[in-house]
Amino acid sequence: ILSTARKQLGDGGERIRYLFPPLVIQAVKLARRFKKLQDMDEEWMRKCLTLFKFIHQLISIIYTEVDDSETVLRLFLLAGQSADECEFEDVCFEFFVQAFTVYEESISESKAQFQAIMLMVGTLKTTSCFNVDHYDTLITKCALHGAKLLKKPDQCRAVYTCSHLWWGTMIVRGQHEDEEVEEAQPHYNGKRVLECLQKALKIADSCMDSVTNVELFVEVLNRHIYYFEKQNESVTILYLNDLIDLIKSNLGNMDNPDQHPPAANSSSLVENDPEHISEYVLTHFRNTQYHLERHRESGDSKYGDLVRA
Repeated sequence: ILSTARKQLGDGGERIRYLFPPLVIQAVKLARRFKKLQDMDEEWMRKCLTLFKFIHQLISIIYTEVDDSETVLRLFLLAGQSADECEFEDVCFEFFVQAFTVYEESISESKAQFQAIMLMVGTLKTTSCFNVDHYDTLITKCALHGAKLLKKPDQCRAVYTCSHLWWGTMIVRGQHEDEEVEEAQPHYNGKRVLECLQKALKIADSCMDSVTNVELFVEVLNRHIYYFEKQNESVTILYLNDLIDLIKSNLGNMDNPDQHPPAANSSSLVENDPEHISEYVLTHFRNTQYHLERHRESGDSKYGDLVRA
């Protein structure tokens, strides 16, 4: 039925941007149904692989026939997520490679690039079928693309978001053709997490706008706190203290009359309320301080060496 629909709708010209995505969604749903029937249908694997080839053809036609790269990227990520659920690592890897190819070849607008990076990070975080080599290839590529975004705030946010890909994602270790597939285990690499955070901090420090500078410092501080509370040994209380001191030393610059007015990218809220952005940043930092103080006053030994906010 799906193949017949594709033949009938394939002559739709520009309209396939609306006609083919529903076919992709239905094919993904069908693949999930075959996966659930794996104990009752010996042919489920062959059927799923046929479906994924069908899905790949549909998305490729959309990519070549119409100018809608963002939809194509989303569909490739959806297909990759479905292949991951069916535990087809090579198929899943191919769909993610296609998504990165679309990003590199056809997405040039800065806002769309940032959104695409966030989508790829979020989708990669949900996977569990990759072995170490495949997973590291994809997440490293994602982090490199994030560090090359046009705007410094986007760079910073993309890089510290990519740090989550090295902390807690399920991967299959030591998977080879002549070995049985091992059960997926959480992947933790505290050193790479810290490298991402330090890179994000360096990018934030290079921002010329003082409000943007402080806001990004606070956001990076919050990521440090998250990993500190998740017992990442590479993120120590010393890093938290240094970041807090750095933020405090830069707070005065926000209200300095010699500084330029806040730029349009000072924070995610500035477009809606540009006049109160400094107040927003200060409130954000105070809320972070309150969180730390509450933990220390509760007797949490991890926060014993935290400087008083």
